[in-house]
Amino acid sequence: MLQPYVSRPEVEDFLVALGHALEKPQSNPAVFHVWGIGGVGKSTLTRKAQETYQGKAKFAAVSFDFAEGIDGPIPLMATLYRQLVAKDAWNRDPFWDKYDLYFETILKLKTESANGRREATSEQVGQVKQLLQFGVDVAGELLLSESAKKTATTLVDRGVDAFAAGLSLKDGVQQLLQQHKATRRNVELQEFMRAPLPQLTQAFVEGLSQQGKQQPIILVLDTYEKAPTTIDTWLWRTLLGKTNVVTQPVRLMIAGQNSLRKTEGWRILQQNRHAIRDLTIKRFDLSQTQDYLAQISLTDADQVDRIFHVTRGLPYYLNWIREETQKGHTLNFDQGNQEIVRLLLQGLNDTQKFLIQLAACCRWFDAKLIRYLTEKEGLDYASAVDEERNCYRWLTHLSFAEPAGKHWRLDDVARDVFRQSLERDNLTRIHGHLANYFLDQSNQEADPSGPLSDQYENPDWRELRSEYLYHLLFAEPVASQQPFLTHLLEGYYFSGFFRNNYVVQTPLQAILGEFEIDQHPLLRHRQKQFLNPVRPAVLHGWAVLEENPIDYDRDARYFNLSKSDIDQAITLCLGHPGQLTGLAQVLAFYYRSCRCAKDQAVSDLRQAYDAALTLSKTQPANYSGSRWHEVRTETCNPYPARILLYFIRSGTAIFS
Repeated sequence: MLQPYVSRPEVEDFLVALGHALEKPQSNPAVFHVWGIGGVGKSTLTRKAQETYQGKAKFAAVSFDFAEGIDGPIPLMATLYRQLVAKDAWNRDPFWDKYDLYFETILKLKTESANGRREATSEQVGQVKQLLQFGVDVAGELLLSESAKKTATTLVDRGVDAFAAGLSLKDGVQQLLQQHKATRRNVELQEFMRAPLPQLTQAFVEGLSQQGKQQPIILVLDTYEKAPTTIDTWLWRTLLGKTNVVTQPVRLMIAGQNSLRKTEGWRILQQNRHAIRDLTIKRFDLSQTQDYLAQISLTDADQVDRIFHVTRGLPYYLNWIREETQKGHTLNFDQGNQEIVRLLLQGLNDTQKFLIQLAACCRWFDAKLIRYLTEKEGLDYASAVDEERNCYRWLTHLSFAEPAGKHWRLDDVARDVFRQSLERDNLTRIHGHLANYFLDQSNQEADPSGPLSDQYENPDWRELRSEYLYHLLFAEPVASQQPFLTHLLEGYYFSGFFRNNYVVQTPLQAILGEFEIDQHPLLRHRQKQFLNPVRPAVLHGWAVLEENPIDYDRDARYFNLSKSDIDQAITLCLGHPGQLTGLAQVLAFYYRSCRCAKDQAVSDLRQAYDAALTLSKTQPANYSGSRWHEVRTETCNPYPARILLYFIRSGTAIFS
């Protein structure tokens, strides 16, 4: 049976306008944006667009709810383009030619020595890893301001290692490109490898233009609230703001919970190019609900009225009723004012209902995690299952459960309603269990008493630790702040310039994908007061914490950060170093020394030195993954303590 579809005038007008834009792209918007709360029918509209223009346009689609590995513009372009043009070694294509050139060159740089006779050194591999980050950086170029370059050069002149000063990212990579057999005789290739994103974007547009001459193209980006910040900025700033894609027979259809125009970059784009046609989708009214239910043979007036009061006209819930009815399940709507969660859980025993609420607190779950939660909650595990099926399998067979990679999860709408149905104390306790679980799992993945570099360079540890921080934010409004700041500072120290600090970015992006921070119904006020100001440091740590001096104009242009945003983030992250411990404390004192008065700077450096000296006596001296690991002083101690001692002995004139 076909899924019912309720026609709404504003939606039909939207689809007609999309058709006009395909026919006359130069005089119509490039972006068709549909937004509204979860479950209101945004994904249904994207499918309706594909049905409407099937055979009239080519479609390529990505849903950020399920898009693994699409963490930047280059993977996104490749994923979309692959749906339109198959890679063929025998046929030339603007995008695939450029794409292959980039990654084939990366492979040579990563595996072969400069002369091509030996394997690449570990230092060279590290430089190539940094080079790869240029491709996902929102600006597509090295974001080191002239003032920052001069400061770094001054430090080198005073004897501080270039790697510690941050120059190796620029000079080391430049030297590699100039000397390596794969690139040394090709200046254009060197330039491309230093800043691949602009050229790859242009090749992407050229390829789309060629394909669009045969048939118009619609690129669909669904669940856009979960898209990484780098992709969002690249879209409005580079793809739409700096290419001619808006004049090509290529349209973007973006569906998400939030309006694009809440972001300054999108607002400016709209002012300059009138590039956006948007539509806010709302719940069905009573007549629309009657139309939907009639299509599934539910026409009794009293029953329809009760369903409307229970579902509040949300298409997601109406679709669930359709699925349950088709399965032959009898639904009771006698209590017209009951909460939707009671409807969804109808027919289940109390233990089963609570198990679903436990699963809703998880971003993903598996059998091991569900058993852990049931044991922590003291549930009678057997009462939740029948004789033939275990609890985990029973959960995965729910209509609102869906696969998530190797795990399972509840879909966003069901997860929201079940979590919000929990009492505050229960919610806090369950997230506390989950935080403890993922903390223990991460400690098993990497020895907590071992080198920090072993932890931060382990992707499995990073994933588990990010889950720990996510749940801790809901469980401990105050106690979560110190661990979060610790991982923020440590993560950027080990990730290096321009690399993503996934340990703290993942939980923040997950929360933003649920609701805007100020509107999040499950976050306490104290957590909102913490997450809002720390957000710039999480998403743009290098520009906010490390750059000296701060290039406020550049940060406003590239990252949409005001001076007030940056200053608040600095105050929150660096205002109380004494409350932190270990390497995080060292870094907080050091970063603060770069942002305070001259007399205070020397004091902060001395405190950083004292903290780092203590650290060197208690932590393993293996920081091979850090930016400072090759710094040499008179004792060749690789710890930050020696670096800071060098600043104090020979670099204090920097602040005088």
